[in-house]
Amino acid sequence: MKKTDPKRGGFAIILVLIVIALLSLGAYSFTDLMVAQQHGTIMNGRHTQAQAAVASGVEYIKDYLALDAESQLLLGAHYDNPAYFQDVLVATEPEGTTRFSIISIVEDTYGSPIGTRFGLQDEGSRININHVVSSDAYKSAGGSSAQGSPGAAGGDGPPNEEPADDGADSEDAIDSDPQQDVLMVLPGMTQDVADAILDWIDEDSTQRPLGAEAEYYSFLGYEPRNGPIDSLDELLLVHGVTPELLYGADRNHNGVIDESEQDLAATMQGMGASGSMDRGWSAFLTVSSKAMPNQNEPIDLNQDDLEELFDEIAAVFDEDTATFVAAFRQNGPYTPKPPSEDAGEDGEPQEPLVSEPVDGRTVDLSNEGGNKFTNVLDLIGAQTLTQFEDSRDSVLVDSPFANDTASMASFLPDLMANFSTGDVDGTGRINMSRSCQTVLSSVPSMNDNLIDSILAQRDPAGLSTDPNYQYATWPLAFGLVTVDEMKALMPFVTVTGGFYRAQVVGYSEVPGTFARAEVVIDATGDTPKVVSWRDLTHLGPGFPLDSMMIQ
Repeated sequence: MKKTDPKRGGFAIILVLIVIALLSLGAYSFTDLMVAQQHGTIMNGRHTQAQAAVASGVEYIKDYLALDAESQLLLGAHYDNPAYFQDVLVATEPEGTTRFSIISIVEDTYGSPIGTRFGLQDEGSRININHVVSSDAYKSAGGSSAQGSPGAAGGDGPPNEEPADDGADSEDAIDSDPQQDVLMVLPGMTQDVADAILDWIDEDSTQRPLGAEAEYYSFLGYEPRNGPIDSLDELLLVHGVTPELLYGADRNHNGVIDESEQDLAATMQGMGASGSMDRGWSAFLTVSSKAMPNQNEPIDLNQDDLEELFDEIAAVFDEDTATFVAAFRQNGPYTPKPPSEDAGEDGEPQEPLVSEPVDGRTVDLSNEGGNKFTNVLDLIGAQTLTQFEDSRDSVLVDSPFANDTASMASFLPDLMANFSTGDVDGTGRINMSRSCQTVLSSVPSMNDNLIDSILAQRDPAGLSTDPNYQYATWPLAFGLVTVDEMKALMPFVTVTGGFYRAQVVGYSEVPGTFARAEVVIDATGDTPKVVSWRDLTHLGPGFPLDSMMIQ
């Protein structure tokens, strides 16, 4: 019989122990993997909940914007309303509740971020770059009266340094145009970059004196848009536009120069940008803005049927007002002749005509109304020479809307609410009640004194009970401008924006559970709709959790 080697029996035991150890390690690794997978699933679920909270916040904004102005005011309006826009509950879970807050950046007079508020930002508080390029009003304007940066405009803000040399000889400086003047109010803007931006968006292929068209971009493999842009991000393709100029030092878009952003902020200040460049040009520009349509159905002063026009005006005001409007449409405004031309047969100057009120008299409404109103304000202080029925004499008639400040403050709200001169497109109008000094200085004929007066007397929160603040004519009602000056401003300004921007942050009490997005919503139609949704989650929560939660 063969003897068994005792050493070989010990080897089997060792082999079994090794197998058991490997199986144990495999089981441990599998368990650890499953725990990690479970943790990942939980975190992914929480992130999904946070994203859903953001989506809920967007729908919350849309529901608010679908309300009429009176209902919005009853809720506290949308400028700074923590009771409505802060820490809104979405769902309650065993691990913690899911909530969202709707946040906008608070700006100082010059557009520098100085904090946050719970509410919405009117896109009309920014310059609509597409509208500046396409609008005939800007093309024909005489240029902004406040040229250059806020500091250069003569305001009280921090002056900007001189723009960097763009290579052009100062003695051969190119004359600016009205559209370029609008962009030149932006801090750090230079004429060559302004021309390049305008060339990128305008419809033609003609290069501006310092601009860039297809020939320049051909070596980069793309061509100018030559049309409206959909996002400010597209400006990064434009010659001379850098991420620092467009978006500033506030890389995470929270309105604060965080510690990690201070070096870039200091560098940009060294480049000649003022504090208002913390968020770059994006703080002053937009690609979509429009005034809210009149919620009334205003009477078209220029409609053809004078009898229908008379009836509509008489139903809202009175018959004397209706008669004056009809007479004005038939005869146009009265302009006194110079004394040298207003002489009688004997060569002596004739006595000036004495104006009268309508005083219950009527005109023949079957006569054609060939004269058109160019502006509702044409009614203020107007006179017309007309012939009343049952009379052969021409009579100089005064408008029922007198040109004096005390009267205008009382009748302007009714005038603007009930009259129009036909279809008026409010695209790109600047909201005087919400814009910073830099943006206001882009409005043609808006001078420094007027800007200071507007900033001092406006109602940015929209909570005033004075009805004049509901219309862009409030500077006229308060005596800041004349009727003619207000007419010049009206193609460019509004107080009723229809596009709104906000950051929506979804979160819970569980650390690390958040999502964030910046959205722009169009409220000018019957149903508000999202026109821009930018996910900012990868940039972090942006705002401290305890600042959003109601303690």
